[in-house]
Amino acid sequence: MVGAGGGGGGGNNGSAATGGGNTTFGTLTADGGGGSSTGAGAGGSASNGDVNVSGGGGIAGPASINATVGAPGGAGAASPFGGGGATAYNGVGSNALAFGAGGGGGGCGSSASDQAGAGGAAGGYLEKLITSVTSTYSYGVGGGGSGASGGSNCSAGGNGAGGLIIVIARWQ
Repeated sequence: MVGAGGGGGGGNNGSAATGGGNTTFGTLTADGGGGSSTGAGAGGSASNGDVNVSGGGGIAGPASINATVGAPGGAGAASPFGGGGATAYNGVGSNALAFGAGGGGGGCGSSASDQAGAGGAAGGYLEKLITSVTSTYSYGVGGGGSGASGGSNCSAGGNGAGGLIIVIARWQ
């Protein structure tokens, strides 16, 4: 299972995008990835699995070089299920492409003082073999974080992707 991805930061916007929601199954928890601003959010953690992997942080957005060259936003972090959101010069960060991945950061146009948005972080991931099952389990699947709006001369960040739980049952 995987926690939801965080939203990408908007360029020239100090406010962070929203983080992804936590995914739970009984006592198992995969935390959502952090939302980003112009700096990257932290990846989600995972606990109580046999395999626990923290999500990666998104890529920080660069500053514009000068008044003639814009800045692309940072890419969203990938999850074990696939890619984070892409970005473009002076463009909106794209939404995450796979469960648990972060959204792309918003790019900026040509100005010497622009700061592009960072990509959203990925949710934590875990695997667990349950050998003694119970009749019911409480569960929740985290929703993806929303991208932040863009500030002056810059674009908005993309949305993170939702979490996922996969249950495989085997009998002899």
